[in-house]
Formats: sequence, C-alpha cells, structure tokens
Amino acid sequence: MKRRAPMWRVQYLTVALLGAITVYLNLFISLPREITGMLERQEALHREAFAGLLGAYLRARERDGVPLEQALREVGPWLTGYAFYAFPPEVPELPVGVSSLGVALPDGRRLAIGSNPVGCAACSAPGFWIRLFGLSIAIWLALVAVHLWLWIRFSTWLRRIQMTAQAIVAGEVHPPLPPVSPDELGQIAEALGQIAAALARFREARRRFLMAAAHELLNPLSVLVRELEDLRALGLVGEAADRARRALDQGRHLQRLIEDLLIAAREDQAAFPMRTEPLDLADLLVSVVEAYAPRIEAGGRRVKLQLQAASLPIRGDPTRLRQILGNLLENALRYSRPGETIQVIAGQGERVVVEICGGTSEAEGSGLGLGWAIVEELMRGHGGSMEFLEGAEGVLHVRLIFPLDPSARVPPPA
Repeated sequence: MKRRAPMWRVQYLTVALLGAITVYLNLFISLPREITGMLERQEALHREAFAGLLGAYLRARERDGVPLEQALREVGPWLTGYAFYAFPPEVPELPVGVSSLGVALPDGRRLAIGSNPVGCAACSAPGFWIRLFGLSIAIWLALVAVHLWLWIRFSTWLRRIQMTAQAIVAGEVHPPLPPVSPDELGQIAEALGQIAAALARFREARRRFLMAAAHELLNPLSVLVRELEDLRALGLVGEAADRARRALDQGRHLQRLIEDLLIAAREDQAAFPMRTEPLDLADLLVSVVEAYAPRIEAGGRRVKLQLQAASLPIRGDPTRLRQILGNLLENALRYSRPGETIQVIAGQGERVVVEICGGTSEAEGSGLGLGWAIVEELMRGHGGSMEFLEGAEGVLHVRLIFPLDPSARVPPPA
C-alpha cells in the first residue's frame, strides 16, 4: 500500500512556498517600485528647487543688463543632467518631469528645464544583473534555511509525540517523553506525561486489586473443593453423588478461573518482559509437544504434531513461547473428550502459522478464560496475533501468526 504524506506536511509546504513567493515578489517587484517612486518624488522636489534658484538667477542677471543668451551660457555648466525647454504661450500645462523657470523669452515662449532621458546606465552593466541574481539566491537560501529549521523542529516533536503515544498504548510503564518547553508542543508533551503517569497508577491499582481479590477468593475456594472431594470420596450414590460431582466440577472450574486471574495480575506486574532471539519454532514445537504428550495421553487423549516445513524461523522469547503453547495445549486437554486427538499443525508462507485444534465449544464449562488474554498479549509482544475459530463439528481451532524472520533460518546440513 502506497504511503501518503501527512497532511500537516503538505499544508506546511504549501504555506512555506506561498510565503517565500510573497516575500520574493515584495522584494523584487513591490520594493523596487516603491524605491523608484520615492526617487522620482525626490527628483521632482530637487528639480523644482533648482528651477526656482535658476529662474531667480536669470532674472537677476537680466536686471543687471546681461543678455539672456549670455546668462544661459553662464549657467550651462550647472545643468548636468538637465535640458532647457521653451514652450509657447498656448501650452497651458507643462509635461511631467518639466519645471518652469518663470522666465519668458522675447518671442513670448516660457523657459523651463527637465531631466535628460539618459536611462539607467547601471542597468546595462553585466555586474548589475549578477549582483541582483546573487541577492536573489541569498534571499532564497535564507528562506530555505528558516523553513528547513522549522520543518526539522516540528517533525522531531511530532515524531516524539507519536512514539510516546504508541508506547502508552503498548502499556509501557515509563514511555519516552519529549522534552517539556513553554510553547504549545511542550504543553502537549507535559499532558502526555500526565496521561502516562495516570495510566501507570491505574495499572498498579488494578494489579493490586486483582491479586488481593484472587488470594481472598482462592483460599476459601480451595477449602471448599477439598471438602467436596472428601464428600465424594465417602461413596455417595444416586442423585446425591451426581450433585456432589457437579458441585465439584464447578468448584474446580471456578478455581482454575481464579488461578488465571492471579496469573494475569502477576504477569501485568512484570509487563510481560521479552528477551527475544532468532530461533527455529519447529524445534520448540517438538520439545513442547513431547513434554505435554505423557499428560495428554494419561487423560485418554492423543496429540499429533504435523510440521509442513523443516524450519520455522521467527524471532521470539523461548520462555514466553513455551508459556503460549503450554497454555493452549492445557486448554485443549481441558475441553476435549477422552479418545479425541489434539492436532498441532505448523507451516510457513509469508508468515509462520501454528494451528492447534482440540476440544469443543459444546464441552461443559468451555470458554476463553483469562489465560487466553495472557496468550493474546504475549503474541502481540512477539509482533504476531491470535485468531480464535470454531472448526467443523464445533471443534475449537486456535491460529497463531508470527512474522517471519529470515535471520533465524537454520542452514541445511552439508
């Protein structure tokens, strides 16, 4: 299945790109336009002031009897970047960029000055565009550096928060918490720490309650079971014997449930520690089945192991795997009838699958029990899962699924 980019990353990249484009446009479109307008206004003020001074000078020289042509030749060196214009009287308004000197020629034309349209000499130089390009690259690099820093910071925080949440869901007592800081992300980290602490307190309180309740119930129940066994041993007959047998069976069933409750409480205290290693599950299955075969056969049942592959490479904890298989074989023995066969079938494809068939859902007192919850938790600790099915004729069918570990494969003998 193709992985999709998280939406927050897409949104962040979109906002970052739009922000970078906006800054770039402001720097290289809006800002030059503003600078050009400011320079034009400054030039207009300078031209108006220069025109006023020049007009006053020409009028003063005219009063001194100096001809206008001579006075204009005198001010010629001052007019670098400016040009004279003479407009007829019928022109009501002067063009933009031209300022009147307030001096009239003998033929009635008005004298004015304006800037020479020499253009931007610097703009035609190659160095100008190189500097502009270098400035553009520097700005983009600065923007990329800022966004990269923000990206790494937010990605790191979100990854840590995700790891913390996953650890809390997995039931870790001390999950790895992200560092606390005064901003919003730090507040989220602090809240996750409080959640983890509250769950740890709840888990410990539940464990203590389960252990206390199991101990308190198991002691009087053990006495009751012994009394029923002694009563049955007295040789009761008829209805009294049947009622004593049923009471003893129910007492033993209740005793097993409370023992499962006590085991669950003890296992929860240890949080199911795992010491996994590469191993061949086929060898472990043979060992466990051989260990349980005498007990199963003593109960009038048979056990049959069928390995569909010579090697079943997985990664697991041998002690916990024996606990899983032993619990399932014990359950199959408990809920099967004399003469039945308990089958253990194991094979591999993309994953390693172990199936245990035995017992029936119609057996008296059958059920999942608390031991099944322990098995399911241990399977999750191995990265696998457990499926509870009902086969043909009501036969109970348990399927254990383990991830395949090629590193645990046993090389064939030479």
